Amino acid sequence: MLFRVLRPEPRLRLGTVEAMALAPLVAPWLERGYGHRDLAEALLGGLPDRVHSAPAILRDRLTRKLPPAPEPVVPATPRWSECGTCARPIPHEGVCRSCAGLAREPGQTEDMAGRASIAARGRARVRAALNTGPGRVLPARA
Repeated sequence: MLFRVLRPEPRLRLGTVEAMALAPLVAPWLERGYGHRDLAEALLGGLPDRVHSAPAILRDRLTRKLPPAPEPVVPATPRWSECGTCARPIPHEGVCRSCAGLAREPGQTEDMAGRASIAARGRARVRAALNTGPGRVLPARA
C-alpha cells in the first residue's frame, strides 16, 4: 500500500527494504480504519522542495501524524426487555411481577377477565354498527 500511496510523488522513492522497514508504521493507520487517501494526505501534503531522505521524512510523518485511536463504541442497552415467562415488555431483565407472583405492576388496573369482557363488548358494538347500516351507530353502554 505504501508504494501505491507514494507513486505520484517522485521525491519519495523507496526501495523494497526501506518500504518493509516502514510497513510496521503503516499498520496502526490501517488498524484504526484509515486508508489510502488518509495516508496520501498525511505523507504527501506540504513536502519540502528538496527531500534528502525519503525514509526519514516518511517515518516522521507516519508517527507524528498518526490520528488518535477512535473511542470504543459502547453498544446501547435496550430500554426494555421481555419477561422470560409471558413475553410482556418490562423495564428490566428477568420476569415481570405478575409471573413472579408479586403484587401488580404500576398501571395494571384490570385483570385478564376484565380485559376480555371489554374486548367482547367492543366486538359486539362493531358488529351492531355494521348491521344497522351507514350513519347509524348505537350509543355506548357503560
